[in-house]
Amino acid sequence: MDDSTTMSSPEAAKRAAWSRLVEQLICEHCGAKPRHGKHTGIAFHHRDPAAKKFKVGTFGYLMNAAVLAEIAKCDIVCRKCHAHIHYGMRTGYLTPNL
Repeated sequence: MDDSTTMSSPEAAKRAAWSRLVEQLICEHCGAKPRHGKHTGIAFHHRDPAAKKFKVGTFGYLMNAAVLAEIAKCDIVCRKCHAHIHYGMRTGYLTPNL
């Protein structure tokens, strides 16, 4: 492979470490874990949308102070619960398990 198109080794290591970390997370609402070791099952829901500076999932692998501060503003939830939360925010109705 051409080195200009591949990810640098330090960046690849950071992304791998981020994936391993996210694989260990569970939904704070229902207790679900990501499926098949993929972090796509977990979302970082900002409790106060006005305080959101960026999407954790986009820059989480950097694991710097800004990312950790952003994570502190979030609930860690599965995609299903995240959808229920946003549905409740739009409609004013939250399902009983949330």
